[in-house]
Amino acid sequence: LSLFPIDTEFGRKTQVHQYTCNKDYTCLEGDCPSFLRIIPGEKERPKIATVNCDDPVNIKDESSIYLVGIGGTGVVTASQVLATAAHLENKKVVSLDQTGMSQKGGSVVSHVKIVNDSNCAVSIKSTSADLYIAFDAITASEAKHLQKLSKDSIAIVSSSHIPTGYSIRKPGDLPDLDNCYELIKSYANESTICRFDLWKISEYVFDTNMMGNMIGLGIGYQKGGISVHSNSIMRAIELNGVKIEDNLLAFQIGRQLASDPSFIDTLDISSNAMNLDPVEKTALQIRFEIPDEIADSLKLRVAELCDYQNEAYAEEFLKTVESVLEKDAKPYLLTKAVIQYHFKLMAYKDEFEVARLHLKQEMDTEIIKRYGKGAKIKFVLHPPILKAIGLKNKINFGSWFRPFMGLLANLKSIRNSPLNIFAYAEVRKEERKLIDEYRSIIKIVLEKLSKENYDTALELLSLPDLVRGYEDIKLKNIKKYRLETEKLLAKIN
Repeated sequence: LSLFPIDTEFGRKTQVHQYTCNKDYTCLEGDCPSFLRIIPGEKERPKIATVNCDDPVNIKDESSIYLVGIGGTGVVTASQVLATAAHLENKKVVSLDQTGMSQKGGSVVSHVKIVNDSNCAVSIKSTSADLYIAFDAITASEAKHLQKLSKDSIAIVSSSHIPTGYSIRKPGDLPDLDNCYELIKSYANESTICRFDLWKISEYVFDTNMMGNMIGLGIGYQKGGISVHSNSIMRAIELNGVKIEDNLLAFQIGRQLASDPSFIDTLDISSNAMNLDPVEKTALQIRFEIPDEIADSLKLRVAELCDYQNEAYAEEFLKTVESVLEKDAKPYLLTKAVIQYHFKLMAYKDEFEVARLHLKQEMDTEIIKRYGKGAKIKFVLHPPILKAIGLKNKINFGSWFRPFMGLLANLKSIRNSPLNIFAYAEVRKEERKLIDEYRSIIKIVLEKLSKENYDTALELLSLPDLVRGYEDIKLKNIKKYRLETEKLLAKIN
């Protein structure tokens, strides 16, 4: 469950979430052909300008706190901290932790009641949660949890995208967190609900996602949803004995976010933006009028294909896009699909492209940002050609190998020539075939295109989204892609 789907300008990719990975390194024994092994250097923690917040004035004498998330989001720890804080004030507390299959990423729920009479029911009844903290929005938007909310509830929702097992198996089917948030908001009061990416904040400040629960508690406390004083919660954190300073700071950050939501702007938690060269930096000129709806996407891919191979290669892409645009109309859905997926097929990641991507400045910048200055890297490679000749294990190369990576990247000119020894691997042969096949499909679609079959045509031209993975996985997906293509072509014809 550490394989996170990431939406990028070039479509959805899969990224190993370093903070939740168990780091047993068995991935090095798999078929994935390219890794970096990194020995971290010295990384400075960002300086956070927190201020002391006054305790909220609207704290109730009693409170029912409903914590919901999945295993690994710190639900039970947050529950224990709250119970300890209540005991420190000699208040009565009843709690119930429902962990289920939490160790496998299953749902976790904690009911915490700080009350005057401990003879009450342990679980929180429908519409009676004073504070509702959703550490995982997908789980928290289920009906059995939503019924705990009322218009008087304070709701804290984490916008952290934690993938489900299903979304990992089916990368195209990813739950919409905005829909989850809107659903939660419909049960609560819009004026008392707030949303922050707790994991991203924690990862930025602490280099781990594990402090997200204390940030959430801090927000909930400052909103007035917890019937104890802040000193008691901080003392409970100390008694817990785990990363005391970090958890105290996380609690303080949460309080400040609740008091001053603009505080989030001082934290650099935005996604890493790619440093993309505009097409104007190439000699290639686009000789047809580009609608605004597709301009940025098209120019970006033209520039990338120039770097990937050369301007002639990008020109082939442009001619195909132009042919579709001539037959398309607003909102240019067919054209957008061809821009995205024809590029995807043309820019397949062979050995030359892997070398080029490894040497991009963004790679070095990200390594320094995440692992600190002085981080040492090793290239761990297993090109398909090596597997074809019987070499099953990956090969490790130190940083001394960078000049050779540069040489390999510059040899892209032989990509489509008999001199390219990598091209004889089965997966490379299939990747090249897919480009010509897709162009043939486009021609058929344009010949048969009508209002009646437009949606089918769009589905057909979007099918390359199925072509993912590497080596054997990719070859299996190519077979699936071709089967689906045949079905939709039959409809078009």
